[in-house]
Amino acid sequence: MHNVQQNAQAAQLEQTSLNPREPEELTKQVGLAFQQLQPAIQVHDEIIQGISQAIDKIPVLPKVLSQLEEQLSVWVFSLMAPFVVPILQQVSGPDPARDALADAA
Repeated sequence: MHNVQQNAQAAQLEQTSLNPREPEELTKQVGLAFQQLQPAIQVHDEIIQGISQAIDKIPVLPKVLSQLEEQLSVWVFSLMAPFVVPILQQVSGPDPARDALADAA
């Protein structure tokens, strides 16, 4: 788990530049990002599966499960963002509205 967080922080600092006109490099970078994201996705799925199995035994807890799933998803997506967002931004090209929001943050 700690490695997943470290990888996310390192990816955020790295901000690799990609050119969508170089498909081999883009494919390589997406593959690398996927390899680094896979542990976070697996942890997410294992936790959700365990929670779901426990909740199924206690019928009054579906609302708690839903809130917990949302919180866990936000956490996992925050770990994924440093890998995925730069790739999406570079592939999609410039967006003045998005750039203005990023500058404001």
